[in-house]
Amino acid sequence: MSLINLAIAILTRLEEKLPTDWTAGGPEMAVREFSRRFPFASVDMAHDSTGATKAQILLRLTPVCNQNCPFCSAPDCAEPADAELQTGIQAAITEFPGSLITLTGGEPTLRKDWVDVLRQILASREVEGVQVQTNAVSFAKSAPAIQPDPRLLWFVSLHSIDEHLYDEITQTKGQMPLAIKGLKNLLGAGHRVIVNVVVGSRNAAHLAVLARNLPELLMGLPLPELHVSVLMCPPHRPESDQWLIPYEELVPLLELAVETAARSGLPMAPLVSSTHASIPPCFVTPDQRAMMVNRPKISKEETGYEDFSKPWVKSLTCKNCAQDDTCLGVPAPYARRFGIQNLHPIPLIEGWRRRALEVLGRGQGQGRGQISLGELVGADNLPAILCTRPWTRLELHDENTFGPCCADYMSSRHFAPENSNPSTLWKDNLFKEYRKEMVSSQHPPGCRSTCPILVSGQETLARFVLTADSNLERQLEVAQAMINGKIEVDHAPLSIGIPVTSFCNYNCLMCDCGEKGTLDDQRSPEFWNDIEKWIKNGTTVDINGGEPLTSPYFRQWIERLATLDLKPSIGLVTNGSLLTLKWIESLPKLPFKSITVSLNAASPKTFEMVNRGVSWTTIRKNLEALQAAKSQGKFDGEIVYSMVILLANLHEIEDFARLALKDNVSCRFLLPQHNRNSQSIMTSAAAMSAAENSLRAAADMLKKLPRWSQDATASADILAKRLEIGELSPIGNG
Repeated sequence: MSLINLAIAILTRLEEKLPTDWTAGGPEMAVREFSRRFPFASVDMAHDSTGATKAQILLRLTPVCNQNCPFCSAPDCAEPADAELQTGIQAAITEFPGSLITLTGGEPTLRKDWVDVLRQILASREVEGVQVQTNAVSFAKSAPAIQPDPRLLWFVSLHSIDEHLYDEITQTKGQMPLAIKGLKNLLGAGHRVIVNVVVGSRNAAHLAVLARNLPELLMGLPLPELHVSVLMCPPHRPESDQWLIPYEELVPLLELAVETAARSGLPMAPLVSSTHASIPPCFVTPDQRAMMVNRPKISKEETGYEDFSKPWVKSLTCKNCAQDDTCLGVPAPYARRFGIQNLHPIPLIEGWRRRALEVLGRGQGQGRGQISLGELVGADNLPAILCTRPWTRLELHDENTFGPCCADYMSSRHFAPENSNPSTLWKDNLFKEYRKEMVSSQHPPGCRSTCPILVSGQETLARFVLTADSNLERQLEVAQAMINGKIEVDHAPLSIGIPVTSFCNYNCLMCDCGEKGTLDDQRSPEFWNDIEKWIKNGTTVDINGGEPLTSPYFRQWIERLATLDLKPSIGLVTNGSLLTLKWIESLPKLPFKSITVSLNAASPKTFEMVNRGVSWTTIRKNLEALQAAKSQGKFDGEIVYSMVILLANLHEIEDFARLALKDNVSCRFLLPQHNRNSQSIMTSAAAMSAAENSLRAAADMLKKLPRWSQDATASADILAKRLEIGELSPIGNG
């Protein structure tokens, strides 16, 4: 978290605005109670760039100041006695561990023991950082006797580098050279420094001059960061509103300062960097909003919609703004003088990332486990991307082809270039073409109309799910690429599909792997070692075949993964014949996120007729072993029963759903590809009609499993569409 101007915001918290009832529960109670016990202190809660909530405790060491800025927001409070201050410091450290503590005043360096206070706070490892808010005049002769510390930041107020303007603002005479010397001494001693300029009507145009000339004034010293604050106009400074400037006039001057600082090499904080002393986000550019830090956790006493009794005021239209929950609006004196008509809502889509982090509870140990983009910002506010797979998935096929999904749902096969690998395939122009098609909102030419994912809309952008896990940053990166409609992407796929081998120990009615497959094409140990790197970087792997577990190399790799401390990230599609009790018991764990078993039947007779492999008795024993592993904690993934719908098993669709529910597992239905052994239902209107009706009945049974219920409905819809147009031909690529 950047230790920037959180402190200024606290100065506006007026004790008379706080409610008298301190008994309400929750975090706000602790904040209010602390301020009640220690009138010289304030607590501010803010959201940092990760979405976590951070506390800042502001300690006013003294009300005395050597300057008298008319817009100063420091409240009038007595200087705390030594014992009272010590008690407050210990309470701050104990009650708000990991917080930022800011020493301010008045001018905190005018308190005689301020150095001892600073050292005491720095000595505590429970404090994330310490910030000293000063005008640096006290350091004109020498830097303070404090060693630089990575947790220590000096927040130096320097509202002008023109002497006459400096004197006018600070109501002093001749102090600017002293302030510059003090700033130089801090920088020369190796301290971290931020220069803060409170901009108003008199010095706003001067800001660019300061940004241009300050590096030259500092003569080769390490440069501080330039930070801008706007006036907050506290009630005890009624004359401060005379220094206000309309934000419409201020923003171009701020942008000029940003450009000037970039040319002069002076680092500059984002224009919205304070909780309370920043211009409302709707006045700055989207690029500046993207850099915002330290957004306030607003209390209900601070602001209201067109309620001029509150310190800040918002427009009713602000209720529809992406930043509504972290924006105070404008100070009430500003609203009275200039109005609130120029406050306007920022589109909800713009604030999606921040809200996602807040909803998911990143870094706070709370919040939801997952949320879709549609839930987050509303589906209507998102680009109409029909399928997210070209941004999220690389799928390798048998016979050396590839694409973003199953080969049978792509309109044609695409062969991998010679000497290619998963990384180079992901960068191939094929994916760029698919992304272009997906953002067009028309049916993508590269996709068949029989794709259940496309037909059901299961993987639209609105349904893209963010999950609060270690891979969240990659998910956010991918989501941003899709929201921006990026065709060329920098991120790696979130998932990769891999056929292990064409060989299978079954000879299923609908699949020729048992007849034609061979272990000669199994993936090498080197290939699996490379894939392991992808897994460690957060990519999930979906395994299919043939029968994957017939490959010795693959089994060896799985047995190795089972010994590693890795999050399960492999989805396995298998016929289940090799998931024996002996093999399962030989592994310390099953390193799979899901295991899909191709049963294709709900009865022994149909099972053995369709699969033509091991017996029903054998497969049921293996499934029992798998369920036992789950109950014992060796496997924490999803079990899915899968059925390819054929003429031979058409009558068992509903029984198959019942079997899955009875076994407490998920259930998947697939339409047949091709017409091996004349088993495709796609050539018979009667068979398709019967399958459609049974699929809808199964979908109804599976309502408590929404994903799989939608999947069954999608297949039923595909059948209905083909029946409607009289299409009676097999599906799938040759």
